[in-house]
Amino acid sequence: MVEPFTKEEVVVALEHDVCKLDLTASIFSVLSNVESKLIENRFNDGKCDPLGNLWVGSMHLNQKKEQG
Repeated sequence: MVEPFTKEEVVVALEHDVCKLDLTASIFSVLSNVESKLIENRFNDGKCDPLGNLWVGSMHLNQKKEQG
């Protein structure tokens, strides 16, 4: 279980990883690399649900349909 983050830490979805970013030290820590084997995909959006869960979407780099 991941502990709640503080005002100095945020969760971000980068091109291939979901990371925790320490805003004071500018340090990224990888939390997940869900699609690491899909090198032609990237994360393109994300949003938290009412419970605080982060949901991220992905897409194909060349925008091929049904590849994200």
